[in-house]
Amino acid sequence: MQLISLETLKAYLEIPTDSTANYVATNFDSLLNSIIDYVSDRIQLYLNRELEVKERTDYFESGRRKYYVQAYPLVNPTTMTVKIGTSEMDYNSDYYVRDKMGLIEFYFKTTYVRPQEIEITYIGGYTTTSGVVDVPDSLKYACLLQCAFVFRKRKDIGNDWTGTPDVNRISTPYSGMDLLKEVKDVLYLHRRQPGDM
Repeated sequence: MQLISLETLKAYLEIPTDSTANYVATNFDSLLNSIIDYVSDRIQLYLNRELEVKERTDYFESGRRKYYVQAYPLVNPTTMTVKIGTSEMDYNSDYYVRDKMGLIEFYFKTTYVRPQEIEITYIGGYTTTSGVVDVPDSLKYACLLQCAFVFRKRKDIGNDWTGTPDVNRISTPYSGMDLLKEVKDVLYLHRRQPGDM
């Protein structure tokens, strides 16, 4: 799964795309693709949700009215199947759906009987075009920033300073390959909160 294309990242990093006598245009392609894969997975993990569109079945504890599925936006929510135990619920009679946020809300509070009593089968996530998931532009930009950062800092892993060892040593908050603050700020707006599960 990739959230941005190799071409987009190379353009942002100003890496030439034409080979010359002294330069091969594909020199960094394998590394950049690995970085895109890593960062895309890291972002999906932070978002606490699945991004690629496919059919899924999520199970929940009963005892409340609201349930957030793990992949959204929902595709054609009228075709989803919602069950409490063995009883299938009716769309718009027993529950309604907010497809863009992956929320299924019952018109009544479900009663807890046993674990994983709520079963929701649905299609959710973003489509993929040419191997790149069609997430919102803000998520693409966050991925682009993080990928560029990882590429530029790839030789400094483990360092917590910038400058030469003897001169101009400046301590930085950088640690390993943490997500950048500005990246986290963007991702937070799209995050599925742990309490929503």
